[in-house]
Amino acid sequence: MKKHLLSIACLLTFSAFTQAQTPYTDFDKVNGANTYAGGLNDNNWVNPTVVGLTANAGSDVFASANGNSSGSFPGLGIEKTLGGTIENKTYNVSFYIATYGSGTGVLITDFTTLYIGGSGGTTTWTLTPTPTGSTWVKWSGTYTPSVGDVGQPFVFKATFNLAAGRAIVLDGTIGIEAIQAFSGDFDKATGTNTYAGGLSDGNWTDGTGLGFTAHAGTEVLASANGNISGGTVFNGLGIEKNLGGTIENKIYDVSFYIATYGGAFGVPFSDFTTLYIGGSAGTMTWTYTPVASTGTNVQWTQWRGTYTPNAAEIGEPFVFKAVFNLQPSSAIAIDGTIGIVEHTTTATTNAAANAAVSVYPNPFNDRLTIDLDKNTTYSKIEIFNAAGEIVQVIDQPLATANWNGLCANGTVAANGLYTLRIQNENATVIKRVVLNRTN
Repeated sequence: MKKHLLSIACLLTFSAFTQAQTPYTDFDKVNGANTYAGGLNDNNWVNPTVVGLTANAGSDVFASANGNSSGSFPGLGIEKTLGGTIENKTYNVSFYIATYGSGTGVLITDFTTLYIGGSGGTTTWTLTPTPTGSTWVKWSGTYTPSVGDVGQPFVFKATFNLAAGRAIVLDGTIGIEAIQAFSGDFDKATGTNTYAGGLSDGNWTDGTGLGFTAHAGTEVLASANGNISGGTVFNGLGIEKNLGGTIENKIYDVSFYIATYGGAFGVPFSDFTTLYIGGSAGTMTWTYTPVASTGTNVQWTQWRGTYTPNAAEIGEPFVFKAVFNLQPSSAIAIDGTIGIVEHTTTATTNAAANAAVSVYPNPFNDRLTIDLDKNTTYSKIEIFNAAGEIVQVIDQPLATANWNGLCANGTVAANGLYTLRIQNENATVIKRVVLNRTN
């Protein structure tokens, strides 16, 4: 029987966990305690060029060999200790998989065991596309630990039956992201609501009454139609809602959904005097706040940001609070599941993706060139100033993008340090540049 070659190289950092976690860097052969099954062993770790691939992260990959073309091999597997500590919460988990040569990618049904976490918990894989060609695809799901798993290190374990004609390569960034306790809807009945500026329980309505479908649940909070009656401005409208959960000493990625209705204009971010998900004393930075589009074909828009709690907020429940000034001919609707997950920008950035992007000149005067990987689709480039405020967004950039040093509102950006967050399906690339305008 020919040797089986199975490759996995994964990168994991623990910004998603408590500060007591020990960073786990790469998923190469030398890291962790590896146990193999079905004849696999340390010889199955190879340089990715051996199987005609570019590594998704790290330097080694772990892959099935060409023996799969001459018959079926059941019970192949690897178990690797990742480190960290499992807590009593549900996690989003993910890893990357590929095939090579003329082999067909392994299917989720070929796995008899597959989890990231502990053997006693429940892992549900929700996205498992079949790998084809030399393209890495991400498999993702959720893991809920058992009582016996809590306090133990995270483990990656995969056992599968390799059918004739199939091949598998595992590599890339492993994702382990804790999900906050709040998973309910933004309906009136959820939480404890306090209103301001004349808003009340009467502002909750069926989304169809506004001419569109609710984003989640059955009710949406909407501004009244008084906003389109002449030149009236309604200042200080607001809602404060107790979401539950428990704030810990961590940074969180937070989000919610917003829309407009009835042909009115959406409320811009600048009309909010207070807007946070977390606690009032913490630091809330909103990084993506597009104005909800007008018209009858209403689209829900997700606003996103990061929340860093103040020490006094630790142990308190999460709160959603929004206070805004409603201008004439404007309308606002808020709905959808609130997003609260531990911040994982570092964990989703890998060295290969970063190396494929270049920015120049740096420092730059009036034009920055951003060269992207032509084989990768990027969703957007976000540009932040030194205060963490977003100044410009380039949506769906092509292979080469440019920034002329202007803010989204048309004003000239000040000289100084700027951070570029460049996002594709599989990774987030961070680049820092200096604007030094001399004319």
